[in-house]
Amino acid sequence: MTNQTRTYGDLKVTLTSEYEWAWADTGTGAARAVTFWHPKSQSSDFGGMRPLGTVGVDHYNDINKKQATLLVGATSDSNPAVKSPTGYTRMWISKGMGGKYDNSLWRPIPPEGYVSMGDVVFNCTNTTWDEKPSTDKVWCLRADLAKRAVYSTSSYWDDKHGGGDFDCSVWQIVPEPTIGMGDKNIPITAGTFRGHQSYSKPDSEHALVPVLPCENEFKRFDASVPKISATAIPTTGDQYSLSEQCRVTLPFISFLDMKDERSLDFIRIPFIELSRSIAWKVEGVWVNGGEGKYSRQKEIKYGVSKTESESMTHSAGVEKSTVTEKFEVPGKNAKVLFSKHIWITAARADKGSVLIKQLELVANDDVYFAGCKVVSE
Repeated sequence: MTNQTRTYGDLKVTLTSEYEWAWADTGTGAARAVTFWHPKSQSSDFGGMRPLGTVGVDHYNDINKKQATLLVGATSDSNPAVKSPTGYTRMWISKGMGGKYDNSLWRPIPPEGYVSMGDVVFNCTNTTWDEKPSTDKVWCLRADLAKRAVYSTSSYWDDKHGGGDFDCSVWQIVPEPTIGMGDKNIPITAGTFRGHQSYSKPDSEHALVPVLPCENEFKRFDASVPKISATAIPTTGDQYSLSEQCRVTLPFISFLDMKDERSLDFIRIPFIELSRSIAWKVEGVWVNGGEGKYSRQKEIKYGVSKTESESMTHSAGVEKSTVTEKFEVPGKNAKVLFSKHIWITAARADKGSVLIKQLELVANDDVYFAGCKVVSE
């Protein structure tokens, strides 16, 4: 049984959790462990669904059924979204490492108008160093469907202490953070990497991720700050003018971790429905029934914590910060502090009411006060 696909413009997309073992550095003496796995292709029209490169992990455990990776394909053979590489350039070999297996690392050569999105690992234990992978192992992506990305802060493997003849380090390619503003082209991780013949980061021009063309239906939030009165003073936590700003269906790895167990259990339908809503929310209420004014302050945390961001991959995109508001409450007055809260919600695409995760954050440090008299003159 094949996994469900969805079409984004000219690009067809799905996820897989099935892999073929490619190489491990077992017995090399390298300081860090690594195993490379090649995602299995899926049959479909116009050449099928293929990965954009090999994936790597920093351990020797089997990742089948435990991690999801993007597969892409074409919707037409006229100016197709993907094409096979025309060949490969060898980037590195494990010669001299003395490990249990031999490995060569290759970079796909894209046809004109297309780009390579990730490198390919080839197990050459029983062949020669010069034997190349098949050109049907991966797709190259049409250039307009790719976006510049970044490398992870540090490499997840290198051959230090492995005794090889050539240096090598491996760097994960990751999309830059987004906050879900109804973008027309949404970047998504392909799970790919770049190998480099040194221990420094590769050239940034090789860090690319796919983008999924989506309709931009973002609705601006224009609701005015709520008005209060002596007979309608809110309480902390109350919400006003809740409205949905955008909604889109995407592969679950666009928002959740590729190892999210709940999503992997339903890999046959690997999509989630993401929505973003916004509302005014009451951060605090102060009622001064006395004659004289008093001073107060309120600390507000906005953005997303590191833990929250990591649990929902790159899509949160705003680090948590703190702002302290200092203010005065006049005598016989009430003062209410409002801020804009955003909710990003992920639900099963086939069962939209089945909530997977929800992230709530204060939009920014742009806060507003409202007030009223509490005693009539």
